[in-house]
Amino acid sequence: VAHPDAATDDRLPAVDVVERIHKWRLGRAGRPAPRLTPDHEVRRAVVYDAGNVVDCDRVDVVSPVLLLSEQMADLLRSQDDAQRAGFSPSEAHAHQAFFGWILPTIRTSEYAVLQIVGLDAAVMSFYLFSVCSVFAATILMPINLKNNIGIGDETGEDDDWKHLDPGAIPPKERDWLDLISDANSYLSLHLLFTYLFTLLALRFIYKNYKRFVRVRQLFSLELVHSIAARTVMVSELPPQLRSERTLAEHFEGMNMTVESVSVCREVGGMKDLLDRRTKALLDLENAWVQYVGNPSTVESYDPSDHAMFGEGDASLSESQPTRVVVPHRKRPTLRPGWFRGKVDALEYLEGKFQEADELVRRRRAAGKFKAMDVAFVTFEKMSSAQIAAQTVHGPAPFQVETCLAPEPRDIVWQNMTYSVNQLRARECLVLISTFLFF
Repeated sequence: VAHPDAATDDRLPAVDVVERIHKWRLGRAGRPAPRLTPDHEVRRAVVYDAGNVVDCDRVDVVSPVLLLSEQMADLLRSQDDAQRAGFSPSEAHAHQAFFGWILPTIRTSEYAVLQIVGLDAAVMSFYLFSVCSVFAATILMPINLKNNIGIGDETGEDDDWKHLDPGAIPPKERDWLDLISDANSYLSLHLLFTYLFTLLALRFIYKNYKRFVRVRQLFSLELVHSIAARTVMVSELPPQLRSERTLAEHFEGMNMTVESVSVCREVGGMKDLLDRRTKALLDLENAWVQYVGNPSTVESYDPSDHAMFGEGDASLSESQPTRVVVPHRKRPTLRPGWFRGKVDALEYLEGKFQEADELVRRRRAAGKFKAMDVAFVTFEKMSSAQIAAQTVHGPAPFQVETCLAPEPRDIVWQNMTYSVNQLRARECLVLISTFLFF
Protein backbone atom coordinates (compact mmCIF):
# COMPACT_ATOMS: atom_id res chain seq x y z
CA VAL A 1 0.00 0.00 0.00
CA ALA A 2 1.33 3.35 -0.93
CA HIS A 3 2.73 5.64 1.73
CA PRO A 4 1.14 9.12 1.99
CA ASP A 5 4.18 10.75 0.46
CA ALA A 6 4.96 7.94 -1.97
CA ALA A 7 3.76 10.09 -4.85
CA THR A 8 6.63 12.49 -4.22
CA ASP A 9 9.52 10.14 -3.58
CA ASP A 10 12.93 11.76 -4.02
CA ARG A 11 14.59 8.90 -5.86
CA LEU A 12 12.48 8.91 -8.98
CA PRO A 13 12.61 10.62 -12.39
CA ALA A 14 11.15 14.06 -12.66
CA VAL A 15 11.39 15.41 -16.20
CA ASP A 16 9.87 12.77 -18.42
CA VAL A 17 6.10 12.99 -18.45
CA VAL A 18 4.96 9.69 -19.91
CA GLU A 19 7.58 7.52 -18.19
CA ARG A 20 6.96 9.11 -14.82
CA ILE A 21 3.19 8.74 -14.96
CA HIS A 22 3.28 5.05 -15.88
CA LYS A 23 6.37 3.86 -14.06
CA TRP A 24 6.57 6.12 -11.03
CA ARG A 25 3.16 6.91 -9.59
CA LEU A 26 1.58 3.56 -10.33
CA GLY A 27 4.72 1.48 -9.99
CA ARG A 28 5.68 2.94 -6.62
CA ALA A 29 2.20 2.30 -5.29
CA GLY A 30 2.63 -1.42 -5.86
CA ARG A 31 0.23 -1.64 -8.77
CA PRO A 32 0.93 -2.48 -12.38
CA ALA A 33 0.46 0.25 -14.92
CA PRO A 34 -3.09 0.28 -16.33
CA ARG A 35 -3.63 -1.24 -19.72
CA LEU A 36 -4.87 1.46 -22.05
CA THR A 37 -7.20 -0.51 -24.27
CA PRO A 38 -9.90 0.50 -26.75
CA ASP A 39 -12.59 0.81 -24.12
CA HIS A 40 -14.32 4.00 -25.10
CA GLU A 41 -17.09 2.09 -26.86
CA VAL A 42 -17.63 -0.15 -23.83
CA ARG A 43 -17.71 2.73 -21.37
CA ARG A 44 -20.17 4.58 -23.54
CA ALA A 45 -22.41 1.56 -23.84
CA VAL A 46 -22.63 1.19 -20.08
CA VAL A 47 -23.51 4.85 -19.74
CA TYR A 48 -26.29 4.52 -22.30
CA ASP A 49 -27.67 1.38 -20.66
CA ALA A 50 -27.63 3.15 -17.31
CA GLY A 51 -29.29 6.14 -18.92
CA ASN A 52 -32.25 3.97 -19.99
CA VAL A 53 -33.19 3.34 -16.35
CA VAL A 54 -36.36 5.43 -16.53
CA ASP A 55 -40.01 4.97 -15.81
CA CYS A 56 -41.71 3.49 -18.84
CA ASP A 57 -44.75 5.78 -18.32
CA ARG A 58 -42.48 8.82 -18.67
CA VAL A 59 -40.47 7.75 -21.67
CA ASP A 60 -42.09 10.50 -23.72
CA VAL A 61 -40.51 13.07 -21.37
CA VAL A 62 -37.11 11.49 -20.85
CA SER A 63 -36.50 10.35 -24.44
CA PRO A 64 -35.56 13.82 -25.74
CA VAL A 65 -33.08 14.18 -22.89
CA LEU A 66 -31.54 10.78 -23.66
CA LEU A 67 -31.39 11.58 -27.35
CA LEU A 68 -29.71 14.91 -26.66
CA SER A 69 -27.20 13.26 -24.33
CA GLU A 70 -26.43 10.60 -26.93
CA GLN A 71 -25.83 13.18 -29.62
CA MET A 72 -23.55 15.23 -27.37
CA ALA A 73 -21.55 12.12 -26.45
CA ASP A 74 -21.12 11.18 -30.11
CA LEU A 75 -19.99 14.69 -31.00
CA LEU A 76 -17.53 14.97 -28.13
CA ARG A 77 -16.05 11.47 -28.24
CA SER A 78 -13.90 12.22 -31.28
CA GLN A 79 -12.05 15.13 -29.67
CA ASP A 80 -9.61 13.05 -27.63
CA ASP A 81 -8.95 10.34 -30.22
CA ALA A 82 -5.56 11.84 -31.05
CA GLN A 83 -4.39 11.50 -27.46
CA ARG A 84 -5.52 7.89 -27.18
CA ALA A 85 -4.32 6.80 -30.61
CA GLY A 86 -0.71 6.50 -29.47
CA PHE A 87 -1.65 4.13 -26.65
CA SER A 88 -4.22 2.01 -28.46
CA PRO A 89 -2.90 -1.45 -29.46
CA SER A 90 -5.45 -1.80 -32.26
CA GLU A 91 -7.50 0.36 -34.60
CA ALA A 92 -10.02 1.29 -31.95
CA HIS A 93 -10.65 4.76 -33.32
CA ALA A 94 -11.61 3.70 -36.84
CA HIS A 95 -15.35 3.88 -36.10
CA GLN A 96 -16.11 7.58 -36.50
CA ALA A 97 -19.74 7.19 -37.59
CA PHE A 98 -22.49 8.76 -35.53
CA PHE A 99 -23.77 5.37 -34.36
CA GLY A 100 -20.44 3.61 -34.75
CA TRP A 101 -20.34 2.61 -31.09
CA ILE A 102 -23.35 0.24 -31.31
CA LEU A 103 -21.77 -2.72 -33.12
CA PRO A 104 -18.50 -2.66 -31.11
CA THR A 105 -20.56 -2.61 -27.93
CA ILE A 106 -22.65 -5.60 -28.97
CA ARG A 107 -19.56 -7.54 -30.05
CA THR A 108 -17.66 -6.82 -26.83
CA SER A 109 -17.63 -9.85 -24.57
CA GLU A 110 -18.64 -9.76 -20.94
CA TYR A 111 -15.10 -10.67 -19.94
CA ALA A 112 -13.76 -7.58 -21.71
CA VAL A 113 -16.31 -5.37 -19.97
CA LEU A 114 -15.29 -6.89 -16.64
CA GLN A 115 -11.62 -6.21 -17.31
CA ILE A 116 -12.02 -2.66 -18.59
CA VAL A 117 -14.93 -1.13 -16.70
CA GLY A 118 -15.21 -3.25 -13.57
CA LEU A 119 -17.62 -5.54 -11.75
CA ASP A 120 -20.35 -2.99 -11.00
CA ALA A 121 -20.69 -1.83 -14.59
CA ALA A 122 -20.57 -5.40 -15.92
CA VAL A 123 -23.37 -6.48 -13.59
CA MET A 124 -25.57 -3.47 -14.32
CA SER A 125 -25.21 -3.74 -18.10
CA PHE A 126 -28.26 -5.93 -18.63
CA TYR A 127 -30.99 -4.97 -21.06
CA LEU A 128 -34.17 -4.93 -18.97
CA PHE A 129 -34.80 -1.21 -19.21
CA SER A 130 -33.72 -1.10 -22.84
CA VAL A 131 -36.29 -3.73 -23.78
CA CYS A 132 -39.01 -1.99 -21.78
CA SER A 133 -38.12 1.33 -23.37
CA VAL A 134 -38.35 -0.16 -26.87
CA PHE A 135 -41.85 -1.55 -26.22
CA ALA A 136 -43.00 1.67 -24.57
CA ALA A 137 -41.58 3.92 -27.30
CA THR A 138 -42.89 1.88 -30.25
CA ILE A 139 -46.31 0.80 -28.95
CA LEU A 140 -47.48 2.68 -25.85
CA MET A 141 -46.29 6.16 -26.77
CA PRO A 142 -48.10 6.32 -30.17
CA ILE A 143 -51.30 4.96 -28.60
CA ASN A 144 -51.15 7.42 -25.70
CA LEU A 145 -50.50 10.25 -28.12
CA LYS A 146 -53.46 9.31 -30.28
CA ASN A 147 -55.94 8.89 -27.43
CA ASN A 148 -54.87 11.92 -25.40
CA ILE A 149 -54.86 14.58 -28.13
CA GLY A 150 -57.53 17.20 -27.43
CA ILE A 151 -58.31 15.98 -23.92
CA GLY A 152 -58.65 18.75 -21.34
CA ASP A 153 -60.62 21.85 -20.57
CA GLU A 154 -59.56 24.93 -22.48
CA THR A 155 -60.23 27.26 -19.54
CA GLY A 156 -58.35 25.06 -17.14
CA GLU A 157 -60.99 25.56 -14.40
CA ASP A 158 -62.70 22.73 -12.61
CA ASP A 159 -66.33 23.87 -12.22
CA ASP A 160 -67.88 20.50 -11.47
CA TRP A 161 -68.48 21.54 -7.86
CA LYS A 162 -70.63 24.47 -8.99
CA HIS A 163 -73.27 22.23 -10.58
CA LEU A 164 -73.26 19.57 -7.85
CA ASP A 165 -76.64 19.31 -6.17
CA PRO A 166 -76.32 18.81 -2.40
CA GLY A 167 -79.58 16.87 -2.31
CA ALA A 168 -78.73 14.51 -5.13
CA ILE A 169 -78.36 10.82 -4.37
CA PRO A 170 -74.74 9.71 -4.71
CA PRO A 171 -74.13 7.16 -7.46
CA LYS A 172 -73.90 3.52 -6.60
CA GLU A 173 -70.41 2.20 -5.95
CA ARG A 174 -69.08 0.10 -8.80
CA ASP A 175 -67.30 -3.17 -8.26
CA TRP A 176 -64.46 -4.66 -10.26
CA LEU A 177 -66.85 -6.49 -12.60
CA ASP A 178 -68.31 -3.18 -13.72
CA LEU A 179 -64.82 -1.80 -14.30
CA ILE A 180 -63.84 -4.80 -16.41
CA SER A 181 -67.03 -4.63 -18.48
CA ASP A 182 -66.44 -0.94 -19.21
CA ALA A 183 -62.78 -1.35 -20.09
CA ASN A 184 -61.89 -0.63 -23.67
CA SER A 185 -58.97 -1.83 -25.74
CA TYR A 186 -56.94 1.25 -24.75
CA LEU A 187 -56.96 0.40 -21.03
CA SER A 188 -56.65 -3.32 -21.65
CA LEU A 189 -53.44 -2.72 -23.57
CA HIS A 190 -51.93 -0.95 -20.58
CA LEU A 191 -52.95 -3.83 -18.34
CA LEU A 192 -51.35 -6.28 -20.76
CA PHE A 193 -48.10 -4.33 -20.82
CA THR A 194 -48.08 -4.15 -17.02
CA TYR A 195 -48.01 -7.94 -16.89
CA LEU A 196 -45.47 -8.05 -19.72
CA PHE A 197 -43.07 -5.68 -17.94
CA THR A 198 -43.52 -7.60 -14.70
CA LEU A 199 -42.66 -10.92 -16.36
CA LEU A 200 -39.68 -9.34 -18.10
CA ALA A 201 -38.44 -7.93 -14.81
CA LEU A 202 -38.70 -11.31 -13.09
CA ARG A 203 -36.94 -13.02 -15.99
CA PHE A 204 -34.09 -10.53 -16.15
CA ILE A 205 -33.64 -10.49 -12.37
CA TYR A 206 -33.31 -14.28 -12.32
CA LYS A 207 -30.84 -14.35 -15.22
CA ASN A 208 -28.85 -11.44 -13.81
CA TYR A 209 -28.58 -13.14 -10.41
CA LYS A 210 -27.12 -16.30 -11.95
CA ARG A 211 -24.79 -14.21 -14.08
CA PHE A 212 -23.68 -12.15 -11.09
CA VAL A 213 -22.65 -15.26 -9.15
CA ARG A 214 -20.46 -16.44 -12.02
CA VAL A 215 -19.00 -12.98 -12.75
CA ARG A 216 -18.30 -12.32 -9.07
CA GLN A 217 -16.34 -15.55 -8.77
CA LEU A 218 -14.41 -14.79 -11.94
CA PHE A 219 -13.62 -11.27 -10.75
CA SER A 220 -12.51 -12.52 -7.32
CA LEU A 221 -10.04 -14.97 -8.84
CA GLU A 222 -8.18 -12.09 -10.47
CA LEU A 223 -7.91 -10.23 -7.17
CA VAL A 224 -6.39 -13.07 -5.22
CA HIS A 225 -2.81 -11.92 -5.80
CA SER A 226 -3.44 -8.17 -5.86
CA ILE A 227 -2.11 -6.01 -3.05
CA ALA A 228 -5.47 -4.37 -2.33
CA ALA A 229 -7.15 -7.75 -1.75
CA ARG A 230 -4.39 -8.89 0.63
CA THR A 231 -4.21 -5.71 2.70
CA VAL A 232 -6.13 -4.65 5.79
CA MET A 233 -6.34 -1.26 7.45
CA VAL A 234 -5.87 -1.29 11.20
CA SER A 235 -7.08 1.75 13.15
CA GLU A 236 -7.18 2.74 16.84
CA LEU A 237 -3.80 1.16 17.49
CA PRO A 238 -2.59 1.33 21.09
CA PRO A 239 0.86 2.86 21.69
CA GLN A 240 2.52 -0.55 22.14
CA LEU A 241 1.49 -1.66 18.63
CA ARG A 242 2.52 1.46 16.72
CA SER A 243 5.60 -0.06 15.12
CA GLU A 244 6.07 -2.24 12.08
CA ARG A 245 7.87 -5.05 13.89
CA THR A 246 5.43 -5.28 16.81
CA LEU A 247 2.36 -5.20 14.60
CA ALA A 248 3.78 -7.87 12.28
CA GLU A 249 4.51 -10.14 15.26
CA HIS A 250 0.94 -9.62 16.49
CA PHE A 251 -0.58 -11.00 13.29
CA GLU A 252 2.06 -13.68 12.77
CA GLY A 253 1.17 -14.99 16.23
CA MET A 254 -2.22 -15.86 14.75
CA ASN A 255 -0.58 -18.03 12.05
CA MET A 256 -0.93 -15.34 9.39
CA THR A 257 2.11 -14.71 7.21
CA VAL A 258 2.72 -10.97 6.92
CA GLU A 259 4.38 -9.59 3.81
CA SER A 260 4.76 -5.94 4.82
CA VAL A 261 3.55 -3.44 7.39
CA SER A 262 3.28 0.32 6.90
CA VAL A 263 2.43 2.54 9.86
CA CYS A 264 1.21 6.02 8.96
CA ARG A 265 3.23 8.82 10.50
CA GLU A 266 2.63 12.46 11.26
CA VAL A 267 4.65 14.34 8.68
CA GLY A 268 3.98 17.73 10.28
CA GLY A 269 5.75 20.48 8.36
CA MET A 270 6.84 17.93 5.80
CA LYS A 271 3.48 18.21 4.09
CA ASP A 272 4.07 21.80 3.02
CA LEU A 273 7.42 20.84 1.51
CA LEU A 274 5.88 17.88 -0.29
CA ASP A 275 3.08 20.07 -1.67
CA ARG A 276 5.64 22.59 -2.84
CA ARG A 277 7.69 19.92 -4.59
CA THR A 278 4.59 18.37 -6.16
CA LYS A 279 3.51 21.74 -7.55
CA ALA A 280 6.99 22.34 -8.98
CA LEU A 281 6.94 18.89 -10.56
CA LEU A 282 3.51 19.39 -12.14
CA ASP A 283 4.57 22.77 -13.54
CA LEU A 284 7.67 21.15 -15.00
CA GLU A 285 5.58 18.38 -16.56
CA ASN A 286 3.17 20.87 -18.11
CA ALA A 287 6.06 22.78 -19.64
CA TRP A 288 7.50 19.61 -21.17
CA VAL A 289 4.07 18.62 -22.49
CA GLN A 290 3.68 21.97 -24.21
CA TYR A 291 7.13 21.62 -25.76
CA VAL A 292 7.25 17.97 -26.92
CA GLY A 293 3.60 16.88 -26.52
CA ASN A 294 2.06 14.03 -24.57
CA PRO A 295 2.60 11.56 -26.09
CA SER A 296 5.64 13.09 -27.71
CA THR A 297 5.12 14.15 -31.31
CA VAL A 298 8.85 14.63 -31.91
CA GLU A 299 10.41 11.57 -33.52
CA SER A 300 13.96 12.43 -32.48
CA TYR A 301 12.99 12.84 -28.81
CA ASP A 302 13.42 9.87 -26.45
CA PRO A 303 12.07 10.51 -22.92
CA SER A 304 14.45 7.98 -21.34
CA ASP A 305 17.46 9.96 -22.57
CA HIS A 306 16.47 13.07 -20.60
CA ALA A 307 15.28 11.69 -17.27
CA MET A 308 16.67 12.86 -13.93
CA PHE A 309 18.37 10.30 -11.70
CA GLY A 310 18.89 10.05 -7.98
CA GLU A 311 22.04 10.49 -5.98
CA GLY A 312 23.22 6.94 -6.62
CA ASP A 313 23.11 7.43 -10.38
CA ALA A 314 25.15 10.62 -10.60
CA SER A 315 27.44 9.11 -13.23
CA LEU A 316 24.45 8.35 -15.43
CA SER A 317 22.99 11.81 -15.03
CA GLU A 318 26.27 13.41 -16.05
CA SER A 319 26.32 11.43 -19.29
CA GLN A 320 22.84 12.56 -20.30
CA PRO A 321 22.28 15.61 -22.52
CA THR A 322 21.52 18.73 -20.54
CA ARG A 323 19.42 20.57 -23.12
CA VAL A 324 16.77 19.36 -25.54
CA VAL A 325 16.21 21.31 -28.74
CA VAL A 326 13.30 20.39 -30.98
CA PRO A 327 13.85 21.44 -34.59
CA HIS A 328 11.66 24.30 -35.83
CA ARG A 329 10.14 24.80 -32.39
CA LYS A 330 10.98 27.51 -29.87
CA ARG A 331 11.64 26.46 -26.31
CA PRO A 332 9.04 27.82 -23.84
CA THR A 333 9.93 30.88 -21.77
CA LEU A 334 8.46 32.61 -18.74
CA ARG A 335 8.97 35.74 -16.67
CA PRO A 336 9.86 34.92 -13.00
CA GLY A 337 8.85 38.39 -11.79
CA TRP A 338 7.17 41.55 -12.95
CA PHE A 339 10.40 43.46 -13.57
CA ARG A 340 12.58 40.52 -14.59
CA GLY A 341 13.48 39.34 -18.04
CA LYS A 342 12.24 36.16 -19.67
CA VAL A 343 14.13 32.92 -18.95
CA ASP A 344 13.99 29.39 -20.30
CA ALA A 345 10.91 27.81 -18.72
CA LEU A 346 12.23 24.24 -18.68
CA GLU A 347 15.52 25.13 -17.00
CA TYR A 348 13.85 27.51 -14.52
CA LEU A 349 11.16 25.01 -13.45
CA GLU A 350 13.73 22.23 -13.24
CA GLY A 351 15.76 24.38 -10.87
CA LYS A 352 12.68 25.09 -8.74
CA PHE A 353 11.96 21.38 -8.53
CA GLN A 354 15.53 20.50 -7.54
CA GLU A 355 15.43 23.19 -4.86
CA ALA A 356 12.20 21.84 -3.38
CA ASP A 357 13.50 18.28 -3.65
CA GLU A 358 16.62 19.21 -1.70
CA LEU A 359 14.49 20.73 1.09
CA VAL A 360 12.49 17.49 1.33
CA ARG A 361 15.68 15.43 1.62
CA ARG A 362 17.03 17.61 4.38
CA ARG A 363 13.75 17.43 6.30
CA ARG A 364 13.72 13.64 6.05
CA ALA A 365 17.26 13.40 7.28
CA ALA A 366 16.58 15.76 10.19
CA GLY A 367 14.73 13.27 12.38
CA LYS A 368 12.02 10.67 12.82
CA PHE A 369 8.29 11.15 12.49
CA LYS A 370 5.79 10.22 15.17
CA ALA A 371 3.75 7.08 14.46
CA MET A 372 -0.03 7.39 14.16
CA ASP A 373 -2.77 4.98 15.23
CA VAL A 374 -3.43 3.79 11.65
CA ALA A 375 -1.46 1.11 9.81
CA PHE A 376 -1.74 -1.03 6.67
CA VAL A 377 -0.81 -4.69 6.86
CA THR A 378 -0.30 -6.74 3.70
CA PHE A 379 -0.46 -10.55 3.98
CA GLU A 380 0.88 -13.15 1.61
CA LYS A 381 -2.54 -14.76 1.18
CA MET A 382 -5.94 -13.25 0.54
CA SER A 383 -7.54 -15.63 3.04
CA SER A 384 -5.38 -14.22 5.84
CA ALA A 385 -6.64 -10.72 5.08
CA GLN A 386 -10.25 -11.92 5.17
CA ILE A 387 -9.71 -13.65 8.50
CA ALA A 388 -7.95 -10.63 9.98
CA ALA A 389 -10.77 -8.32 8.90
CA GLN A 390 -13.38 -10.52 10.62
CA THR A 391 -11.50 -11.07 13.88
CA VAL A 392 -11.63 -9.01 17.04
CA HIS A 393 -8.03 -8.16 17.94
CA GLY A 394 -8.34 -5.55 20.67
CA PRO A 395 -8.94 -6.39 24.35
CA ALA A 396 -11.08 -3.26 24.73
CA PRO A 397 -13.98 -2.01 22.58
CA PHE A 398 -13.13 0.30 19.68
CA GLN A 399 -9.49 -0.76 19.77
CA VAL A 400 -7.42 -2.38 17.01
CA GLU A 401 -10.30 -2.19 14.54
CA THR A 402 -9.45 -4.09 11.36
CA CYS A 403 -11.15 -3.86 7.98
CA LEU A 404 -10.24 -4.51 4.38
CA ALA A 405 -8.10 -1.66 3.10
CA PRO A 406 -9.52 0.60 0.39
CA GLU A 407 -7.74 1.10 -2.86
CA PRO A 408 -4.77 3.47 -2.31
CA ARG A 409 -6.08 6.00 -4.81
CA ASP A 410 -9.37 6.21 -2.88
CA ILE A 411 -7.73 7.27 0.39
CA VAL A 412 -7.68 10.93 1.40
CA TRP A 413 -4.37 10.92 3.23
CA GLN A 414 -4.85 14.28 4.90
CA ASN A 415 -7.86 12.87 6.77
CA MET A 416 -5.71 10.15 8.29
CA THR A 417 -4.09 12.65 10.66
CA TYR A 418 -7.29 13.38 12.61
CA SER A 419 -7.55 11.89 16.09
CA VAL A 420 -10.57 10.00 17.42
CA ASN A 421 -11.88 13.01 19.31
CA GLN A 422 -11.56 15.20 16.23
CA LEU A 423 -13.43 12.70 14.08
CA ARG A 424 -16.24 12.38 16.61
CA ALA A 425 -16.51 16.17 16.92
CA ARG A 426 -16.75 16.48 13.14
CA GLU A 427 -19.44 13.78 12.99
CA CYS A 428 -21.49 15.51 15.68
CA LEU A 429 -21.13 18.86 13.92
CA VAL A 430 -22.27 17.40 10.61
CA LEU A 431 -25.20 15.63 12.27
CA ILE A 432 -26.34 18.79 14.07
CA SER A 433 -26.03 20.84 10.89
CA THR A 434 -28.09 18.28 9.00
CA PHE A 435 -30.93 18.45 11.55
CA LEU A 436 -30.86 22.26 11.65
CA PHE A 437 -30.79 23.03 7.94
CA PHE A 438 -32.50 20.00 6.41
